[in-house]
Amino acid sequence: MDPLAALSKIGHAFFARDGVRLAFGKRWDGQIIHISQASRGSACGCQCPAKNCGRKLVARKPDSDIAHHFAHAPLTAAERAAGIAPSCKHGSMTALHYYAEQLLNSRKCLVLPPVVAKYGARTRTIREAKPFVFDSAMLETMDGETIPDVILQKSDDRMQVEVYVTHRCGPEKRAKIAEAGISSVEIDLSALPRDTTIAGLDEAILTSAPREWIYNRKAAHLRNELEKIAKRDAAAAEERRLSQIEKLKAAYASTRRKALASNWNESPQVQAVAAAGDGALLDGPSAGEGYFTVHPKVWKAAILGDMVPLFGGVTPFSVIGEFRKRGWITEEFASRRQQHDLLLVDANLPKGGAEQAVVRFLRSLAVQGIVEDTGWAWKQTQRRSAQLHQRRIDRDRADREAAQTAARLASLNSLGKSIALLGSDIERQGFDVVFWMERAPDGQQSLKQIAIKGDAAWQTLKSALATTLAVLKDECEQEADDLGLPVRGALKAMRSVHESRAAQRKADAEEAERLARLERLNTITALSSTLIGDAHSNWLETPHSHLNGISPREAAALSAGHLENATRLLRKFAAELVKKAKWVDELEREASKLFSRPDKLRLYMTAGDPELPGLVSPTVYTKDEQTMRQCLALLRRRYGKR
Repeated sequence: MDPLAALSKIGHAFFARDGVRLAFGKRWDGQIIHISQASRGSACGCQCPAKNCGRKLVARKPDSDIAHHFAHAPLTAAERAAGIAPSCKHGSMTALHYYAEQLLNSRKCLVLPPVVAKYGARTRTIREAKPFVFDSAMLETMDGETIPDVILQKSDDRMQVEVYVTHRCGPEKRAKIAEAGISSVEIDLSALPRDTTIAGLDEAILTSAPREWIYNRKAAHLRNELEKIAKRDAAAAEERRLSQIEKLKAAYASTRRKALASNWNESPQVQAVAAAGDGALLDGPSAGEGYFTVHPKVWKAAILGDMVPLFGGVTPFSVIGEFRKRGWITEEFASRRQQHDLLLVDANLPKGGAEQAVVRFLRSLAVQGIVEDTGWAWKQTQRRSAQLHQRRIDRDRADREAAQTAARLASLNSLGKSIALLGSDIERQGFDVVFWMERAPDGQQSLKQIAIKGDAAWQTLKSALATTLAVLKDECEQEADDLGLPVRGALKAMRSVHESRAAQRKADAEEAERLARLERLNTITALSSTLIGDAHSNWLETPHSHLNGISPREAAALSAGHLENATRLLRKFAAELVKKAKWVDELEREASKLFSRPDKLRLYMTAGDPELPGLVSPTVYTKDEQTMRQCLALLRRRYGKR
């Protein structure tokens, strides 16, 4: 029978999801066999599949519930002295490679990925994915400067196969494969579920798993051809670009000569600007003359003339739009596409075209105070109207500041009087609010000067006066100062009232907290007694890490939040006691089957067990089904099933 076919029928997960590290071994004849096919113990005649190991394996096939598996034979004294590890980490992965070799040698067919060549945005498909029939397969043999996982041989041709589970074929190895010109495929098993059966693994390796070419001679050759085509197309595009640049240079030079030679004196726009006395604004150097079909003075005069009647001003875009209607923009430079702007830069022509020439002129006018950039439009200003407008602004500002000053002085006067009225008649004798406003608390500025200035010091003073007034009216209990007003005695009396209230509030709060604390303590005590019975006293006094090292009773006394945490721990503890009791009873029931005398059963359940952590008794150690079964397994191992 074909050993591979027998192996495929096992249905075991190749990657051993059930926790078995090594479920496959290499038999003396080189075949990969499953643990179920091996004889028990060292008679299995198997060794570790990993080439850097190769040590003898022992088939562990116990009668217990422990899963059958291969294990490395114990080290000899010489091996231990040589520092050889008791086991290796590569057995399962090497077994996979051996299995791939056996599978490929058995089937002699492998689906190859599509052959595609790419260079930049260009992509060509040489052929789609198809099966590849070969003669034989070899495992991890030096091929050139690399050692592939498997080498496929067909006649005189060979192909490398890499199996990717945890690590892809690295860049250095890929480069060596490409340099050697050897076709190589990588099969990606990284996403394969770890519970995949051997039959599923066969399907993945041969057909369904993702795969890609590490190197393909035909794809590499076609990529070189695509690179040549791309470079040829780029050279042709550069040639067209240089031709466009020369055309733009010639058009700009020709239009510039004609524009500068045109008669600008007869232009209605120039004549209107000159008549207004602004003719000098049209003089000076200009940039971008070749973008316009008219003299620079003509289009500059049009900007000045068109801006005067427009309330909202103009934008460079609106100016160029109007110039296009008039036929003043050279046709070759009418485009505003980004590619066109780049050609202007490469042709060493003024940047930005006609629109930027307009912007530069507007900026020169702004320097002279003729126009301003508002951010959304350029507006022209007349100096005289600007001066008059500024005078109106100054007058309005002075009136507004005078009104604000009067309001602040009135507020200071009103606050002083209101506060003084709340003082005693004796303190108020001889008080004059006007005299009070002239006093200087800091020895520098009087209260009146602070109010006149109206800065941060005024806001501070106003806030302090408002606080004093509110305290005297018993509307707040903040600290307050008399600020030189005749209310020192009144403030002292009110402060005494506030302190008395604060003391009473504090006493009430402390009493409320005491009652709440007592109620919380009663709550946790009653609930713990109900849920865990006699164990509640010890539980209440025992510090708990989840309560920051304090006991549940101390936690309940702290706050309602701590009580909630303690209650949650109590319910969890009670549930654990119920669970523990269930499994202790179950352990005692199972153990009673192994002991004929009740006293021996009691001794087993209560005596410390040297094989349990901490030498505790089975009763103490048992908490759940798992710990119960551990105790039961130890007991059965000692006494056997009865």
